[in-house]
Amino acid sequence: MPADRRPPRRGDGRRKRAWRGLGLLLHDAGRRHDRAPRARPPGHGGSLQRGRGVGVTPHRRPRAVGIRNGGGPSSTRGDARAQRGAAAVTTPPGGESQALRGLGDPSCPSQSYELLAHHYDAIHRSKTYRREADRVLAHLDHQLEGPGDQLLGVACGSGRHIAEFTHRYACLGVDANAGMLRLARDRVPQARFVQADMRELCLAKRFDALTCLFGSIGYLRTWANLAQAVERFADHLREGGAFAIESWIPPERLRKPLRKVRSYEDGDRAIARVGVASPPVDGCSELTLEWLIAEEGEEISRHTEHQRLGVFGVDETLDLLAEHGLEATVDEQGLTEDRVLFVGNRVG
Repeated sequence: MPADRRPPRRGDGRRKRAWRGLGLLLHDAGRRHDRAPRARPPGHGGSLQRGRGVGVTPHRRPRAVGIRNGGGPSSTRGDARAQRGAAAVTTPPGGESQALRGLGDPSCPSQSYELLAHHYDAIHRSKTYRREADRVLAHLDHQLEGPGDQLLGVACGSGRHIAEFTHRYACLGVDANAGMLRLARDRVPQARFVQADMRELCLAKRFDALTCLFGSIGYLRTWANLAQAVERFADHLREGGAFAIESWIPPERLRKPLRKVRSYEDGDRAIARVGVASPPVDGCSELTLEWLIAEEGEEISRHTEHQRLGVFGVDETLDLLAEHGLEATVDEQGLTEDRVLFVGNRVG
């Protein structure tokens, strides 16, 4: 049938309205944020090394110079610790607990994920979970001392990485969000899942490997919270056990606003999401996510998320891990664009 005589497909009008709405979102995002083009940081794609790494090209960083959350240099390890303490003070009292537990604020991450959990995997369909899991497993196998087959996946989300890890490990996944855990249990019935705050992990067990991916440590917001979580990580990892922790965007890669557009459509729905992450202020970046969702038989809905994420310097994070017996290597390529991956093992 000629194209000009073909009847419109079901949902065509709904999809067109969704994409027109996406154009409006992009316009709004452009008005709210600096339009300057993003520059890739010098040296992006290499790595920094402390300890052992696999599949990266390492170089040694100067030990006397760190990078503060605000981007300026710090001269000593003591200064880096002071910077962590100062960052912890800047967060309003109670702010971090609401961000992690989802209490009282409909825009905080936990409640947003509860509302949008059904669409989460769809909007991230282009994320190569199997390839990422293979990279993480290669790092873990290289770092692990002795045999081991027990893995703890912290902030496991909907279980996409856990599903791949089960080919190598018996997995226990932990997440603060009940909606994500429902998806994870349905997806990976052979794994176990527990709802818990990463700062308060108490599983009465030590594991051979531990992961915390997708920039989830950013939701901790402050150095005090990060230190508390890292302490729990170390307590749940046996000596010689391996870990992989993916950062939120480090400050040296977030000097200008970063923008990302994701979209998805199938026969029943069309989804568009625009995200803008701002440079850090007082150690935190503001992440705005605008969603447009057009489902069969429903009006187009719009959802806005406003999240504050902690921006932790690479050098200071290495020092913090080392203070808790976690000796780390940095894979600067990370798993997600603009992030880095800390890999290593527990040495004591």
